[in-house]
Amino acid sequence: MIVIRWAEGDTVSSSTDIKIIAELLMRENVCVWVDMENPQGAERDALVDLFHFHPLAIEDVFHTVQRPKIEEYEKSFFVVAHEVDYSCERGEDDQLLVNQISIFVQNSLLVTVHEKPSVAIHTLQTRCEHHTPVLRRGAAYLLYALLDTLVDRYFPIMDSISEEIDDLEDKIVEQPRRELLDTIFSLKRRLLKLRKLTGPTRDAVTVLTTRDFPVVTSESLPYFRDVGDHLIRINEMLDSYRELMSGALDAYLSNINNQLNLVMQRLTVVTVIFLPLTFVTGVFGMNFKVQPWEPAWDQGQIFWMVMAGMSIVGVMLFWWFHRKRLV
Repeated sequence: MIVIRWAEGDTVSSSTDIKIIAELLMRENVCVWVDMENPQGAERDALVDLFHFHPLAIEDVFHTVQRPKIEEYEKSFFVVAHEVDYSCERGEDDQLLVNQISIFVQNSLLVTVHEKPSVAIHTLQTRCEHHTPVLRRGAAYLLYALLDTLVDRYFPIMDSISEEIDDLEDKIVEQPRRELLDTIFSLKRRLLKLRKLTGPTRDAVTVLTTRDFPVVTSESLPYFRDVGDHLIRINEMLDSYRELMSGALDAYLSNINNQLNLVMQRLTVVTVIFLPLTFVTGVFGMNFKVQPWEPAWDQGQIFWMVMAGMSIVGVMLFWWFHRKRLV
């Protein structure tokens, strides 16, 4: 599917007819934005035959495993960015969904290509329809608006992850369970995946602000620096969250060790309490035909005296352990 939008004067128009692009490119003072979603057939051919983009850049468009980057060619430059959709309610494999957005910038032309529907693209299209200066300010400003929309989508994700970490820390303190360990490692993997996206994106935006691109004018540089500042903040938040997860893992292991030590203490107390009783049963259970004390004492009296003494010792031991808060 292809959507073509262009601004000519104060008028913003749109079309889905690919044949109109050649005519628009020949006009002066016209800013054109071509968006392709899952391009097929003639739309793919247009990237080579109509726009004459570099073959290596076109190859990266259809291999959607590219890291965020910026590449400069003779008549245009190529940017790879990513749109991230996050939801903790989905399964672990689908909690973090990434959609590659390939962007070509050439004079007054911006071409975006993506395989899946994009919320950021739809948002920017709506802005162009209701706020015409977005498109009339040129391809560089349109590129900024798109990058800014993509980067701003990270902040709700950061808030959601922060709430997950707070909830996880409370559960670790209250009642550490085996399932929490899986949650910790799952969050660490998601944070690492986000860091692999935001870090190179920040580098690409830095290249835009430090190198001389004809399309990027001095008036548009402050806008790209603002996007870079947002990415720096996001990267710092991700680094702090990763440290929090390492601390949560240490706290979980520490609580598990404390619980194990508590169990061992209680087992030791039970062993000490029953040790005298075990001794009594062992002595009276010996297979002697005549007990040594039978001539002087009645066997039943001795048994109950010893049992009473051992019971008193057991109760005193239990009281002492309870006082020391060992049971």
